[in-house]
Amino acid sequence: MGRKALMTAFEFNEHDLAANRLGQLTDAQRDVLRSTQGERGAVWWGIYLTLGAFAATLCGVLLLKGASTQEWLLLLSIVIPTALLISLLRFGRVRIERHELQQGQISSLTGTATTHVEINQMVLRVGNKSFGVSPGQAKATEDGQSYTVYYLRRSNVIVAIEPVGESNGVVEAETLVIDPTQVESRVLGRLTEDGELVPDEVGSQLKRV
Repeated sequence: MGRKALMTAFEFNEHDLAANRLGQLTDAQRDVLRSTQGERGAVWWGIYLTLGAFAATLCGVLLLKGASTQEWLLLLSIVIPTALLISLLRFGRVRIERHELQQGQISSLTGTATTHVEINQMVLRVGNKSFGVSPGQAKATEDGQSYTVYYLRRSNVIVAIEPVGESNGVVEAETLVIDPTQVESRVLGRLTEDGELVPDEVGSQLKRV
């Protein structure tokens, strides 16, 4: 996959990339990151609902069996600390992300990329660091290819990525070395080793005309 596929999957452009190379976020990238924060918020609510469903199921079981006070206390001692821990993790992450967006500073690293799945989450590993990515983002990268990744260091979110060895999509031209003694002119003649032009018969005739 090329640079355009990466830009589409990770939602950045050439202007963003130029700023990222200097270690800065653009306003457009901040807007994208704020929108993804909302998506991650929905994930947290999904975790809360899962915990609530688990607790409700256990309550139903305890009611059916006529559980003792100790069993109810055991249930509460599991559910309440778990809910508090999830809340602390959520608010801590949100605070970190907001701080990074305000600062607008990012980190970068370069390395060979590989992708794999961890607990239903696509993971992109570049060098010695791993990032959670969407299936579309994983598809836009190529295993074994070297990339430079620009990311928020504490929240570990990729803001841009580019293949190593490309410069704005321009491929460097190969230098062509020409031996002047082997170059002939169809009209004027040929070049000597000293760089002199020796007229041939056709060239001489044209000069006389």
